[in-house]
Amino acid sequence: MGFYESIRDNTAIPKVKQFGQPLQILRYENGVEWERPFNTETQQFEGESVQTPYDGYGLFTKFTLAEKETGHVQTSDKKILVVGVPKPETTDQLVIGGITYNVIMTEVVSPGGVDILFKVQVRS
Repeated sequence: MGFYESIRDNTAIPKVKQFGQPLQILRYENGVEWERPFNTETQQFEGESVQTPYDGYGLFTKFTLAEKETGHVQTSDKKILVVGVPKPETTDQLVIGGITYNVIMTEVVSPGGVDILFKVQVRS
């Protein structure tokens, strides 16, 4: 095990588990409903979304002043440090504390090419 893998496995994951809470990433393999073609004859979206859940842990944190000043952060947005799941994509949903959020943006903390954790901006 390398240095950064050790930091991830022995520090980041245990601390987020200790101070955070379980979460689930819901990934839609065929795209979310509004991204699929809409059939005007049947008035339904074509194809099916296959939802795949990924279990991990998350810790709510606050946005920095610089992040707030970019104009990309809305009042209802939350920032969550996420471990133990694949990189959350903007088409995913994140369920934590019984609330479902849409993923707005993901920043990867990846020193030396090793993904330690994800900083995820979500919106309800």
